[in-house]
Amino acid sequence: VSLPVVTTLVNGQQFQIVNNSTGVVTVQTSGANTVQAMAANTALLVTCINTAGGTGTASWSWQYVSTVGAANTVPISGLTAAIATNSILNGDYAQTWNWNSSAGTNPLTIGSNSLIGGNLFTLSASNASQTGSTLSISSNATAPTNGLAYFNFTGAHTGYGLNITDATTAGMAANITANSLTSGNALNISSTNTGFTAGSLLSISETGAMTGFTGSLASINASGANAVGSTGNALNINIAGTAQLMKGINFADATTGALGTTATSGATLFSLTGAHTGYGFQVSDATATGTAAVINTNALTTGTGLQVNSSSLTTGNLVDIEVSGTTAGASQTGLNILTTGANATSGLTTYGAQIANTHTGTSTTNIALQASSSYVSGNTNYAIKATGDVTATRYLATAPSAYSGSAVNIDMSTGNVFTITINANPTITVLNSSLPASYVLKLTYTSGTAYTATWPASFYWSNGFAPALTCVSGKTDIISIFFDGTKYYCSYALNF
Repeated sequence: VSLPVVTTLVNGQQFQIVNNSTGVVTVQTSGANTVQAMAANTALLVTCINTAGGTGTASWSWQYVSTVGAANTVPISGLTAAIATNSILNGDYAQTWNWNSSAGTNPLTIGSNSLIGGNLFTLSASNASQTGSTLSISSNATAPTNGLAYFNFTGAHTGYGLNITDATTAGMAANITANSLTSGNALNISSTNTGFTAGSLLSISETGAMTGFTGSLASINASGANAVGSTGNALNINIAGTAQLMKGINFADATTGALGTTATSGATLFSLTGAHTGYGFQVSDATATGTAAVINTNALTTGTGLQVNSSSLTTGNLVDIEVSGTTAGASQTGLNILTTGANATSGLTTYGAQIANTHTGTSTTNIALQASSSYVSGNTNYAIKATGDVTATRYLATAPSAYSGSAVNIDMSTGNVFTITINANPTITVLNSSLPASYVLKLTYTSGTAYTATWPASFYWSNGFAPALTCVSGKTDIISIFFDGTKYYCSYALNF
């Protein structure tokens, strides 16, 4: 199709050319210069813009248009620059754009090198009854390089790279659903920047008054019927630096009011409502010389630094501290409690530890502290060792089961008071005593038969002679022993 010579026209004069064929129609100037190659079944509107241009293409502008009574079949590649603002009301006519042959290119790019305060691309929906999505992105790709949805901000900006502003009061501002997830991550936040120093990969904040607040700034739920053996993480924070000084997780609360003392209150709350076995809260730390967990309360005066409560405990342990290694070194300590510093005033009584057992009941035994140390021959074993004075309301000695017979081998590591029932001529041997201690031997008789005891050579008697046994049924003899680590110094009181 050849256009007229523009010198015969006026500026603004237009021609509409319709290509109803199945082939390409070329529109040319009168000088045979191509204005546009029209695709099949399209309509082109050409406008004379320079009557002095003669036969050149600069004399014409063009744009694809719709023909009367026909759909607009203008190809996207034929769109021209807008010359004014415009709004298109599509009614209920859905539009679908497909790029079924696109492989390594970007099918649609919207760009600007001059945008300052506006939005390059805006999607809005004003129907309050809307149940669909204003923007839906879907893909069945299985190995996307940059993600199915990719946001790339290369400018060293301040402010937000991605910002979601939501006016909901009871809904969710953002939701990630990964119902097919098995071993992957529903949300991954990462940085490889070696200059990352003082920022946060994830920051959750609320600066409102929060009067009567009962919700959660962050909520992570795993409420499905987890199969036996599930070992995944509801929240996984991993820091793998070799010289890392940053925190894996940092909780900061500047609340000055009452945080509450119930099971559902506190600045940091871990609530495990399932009747699980195993650990409810676990800290695994590979440090060799550091500290796995620490609580600092340097402003504490009359409060409590750590409190562990239970109103349901039966036969378990409220606190269990175990050291099970086989490479113990000098001064290995399972629990170290230190109270130090100068008292504020004189005349005070302070405690390194206070332990009380105030259970009530009938015919029960209440023990505030039980300590044990298994005896191994050749070792020094203390259940309790005190470097200061020991004060007690009374002292109850340990009395193991009675010995009897002709061979009486007393294990001195099992108690302080030993009963020997004399029903034969006993040869008495003492075992497992290495440190200074005091002992009592109680000799009882069930008959009047005269028996003679053979005592250890390490027993030294107060008058140089061992006593003659009373040997009267129902009578008792008492042997008092002080052991200095080598010798047993013995005295006796007979015929009780």
